[in-house]
Amino acid sequence: MSTQEKNSILSVRGLSKVYKDADASKTILADVSLEVAEREFLCILGPSGCGKTTLLRCVAGFEDYEGEVLVDGAPAREPGIDRVMVFQDFNQLFPWKTVPWPRCAWRAAATTTPASFPAA
Repeated sequence: MSTQEKNSILSVRGLSKVYKDADASKTILADVSLEVAEREFLCILGPSGCGKTTLLRCVAGFEDYEGEVLVDGAPAREPGIDRVMVFQDFNQLFPWKTVPWPRCAWRAAATTTPASFPAA
């Protein structure tokens, strides 16, 4: 086992995903491999329909796939408490609960509230 593999918190090896129906099949991911080490930041970019969300759904355990997904060295074939997925469309998450933008931005950037914002 290499040093990279020992320090990986996420390993994806040879992951492939094919959607099938009665008449046809479509390959969405083919032989995807990646390693993410502790304290690394991974950004997945690509055009619509290229498989970004499908890859995340496989890692989260929401999709079946060919290949291997390891989280902290353990196989991850179904959802678990060691992973979380935030949906692309936040309207799925309590759309009636909103926070005014300036207040939200300030809360994310500082620990104190300026006098111009009401107390939380």
